[in-house]
Amino acid sequence: MTNLIELQEKLKACSLYGLLLVTQKALTRAGYGDVQFQDRRQRRQKTKHGGHELTCLWHHGDCASSVVVKVSTYALRTRNLDEAIGTVDRRRADSAMVVSPHNLSPKVAVKQGQYATAPLTVLAGSELAGLVATHGVGLLPDGTIDHIFYDLLRQEERELLPYLVQGWL
Repeated sequence: MTNLIELQEKLKACSLYGLLLVTQKALTRAGYGDVQFQDRRQRRQKTKHGGHELTCLWHHGDCASSVVVKVSTYALRTRNLDEAIGTVDRRRADSAMVVSPHNLSPKVAVKQGQYATAPLTVLAGSELAGLVATHGVGLLPDGTIDHIFYDLLRQEERELLPYLVQGWL
């Protein structure tokens, strides 16, 4: 059985790059198609695409909807939700998703349902941990956390850091 609190703490300890990889894998396993990285891999790095780190497709029947995904290693603020909705308009996407390993504050939770221009999904804290656990990302077959997986994520980032800083990846 997966301890969601421990998994959430493990996700909080991830760098942006590690959280992007975990989110990409979880969304792919959840049925989102064509989950792609944009050009931002580090916290202080700016994205040339503005306001999001991943794009993907959600298939429902014969239709596919484009989704922009904003990933944050920090607790979400109203500004993050506003940026995601603005990105939907700018990119002409169908919906937005905002992801953070931190729990949603009551103030931000109230704002979540107030956007009328586009659907907004928030995966924060235990919801993100639940998605990751449901699809077995970074877990052993018995459902316990695979600490080696998360150690390898950190190691991979250290090895790729010079390339990430230069923008080559």
